[in-house]
Amino acid sequence: KARESRQERCFICNLHRSVFDQIATDAEHNGSGVRGFERHISSEHIMEAYINYIIYLKDRDFQHCTGVEKFCKKQIAEASTKWFPVNKAKSLQRAGVKLD
Repeated sequence: KARESRQERCFICNLHRSVFDQIATDAEHNGSGVRGFERHISSEHIMEAYINYIIYLKDRDFQHCTGVEKFCKKQIAEASTKWFPVNKAKSLQRAGVKLD
């Protein structure tokens, strides 16, 4: 079930693959250049990059963190996902897609 979910939804933004695949299909007609779900999870919301960032922050001394790093480090310590771009993707914003 978890594997099926990862194949249907982005782990980072939780958007369904159909959003990206439909936009990619539309992009072929309007020239916006947005690519589908596979491109999204391999170049925009890369799960491994988020995991590496979490590990990096866990090892980083709080005093040496930037403001953004401190915010994320606190969210991770509280097991919060407020720092994740839920229902957001730059590629969709660039394409003018509005999500409710």
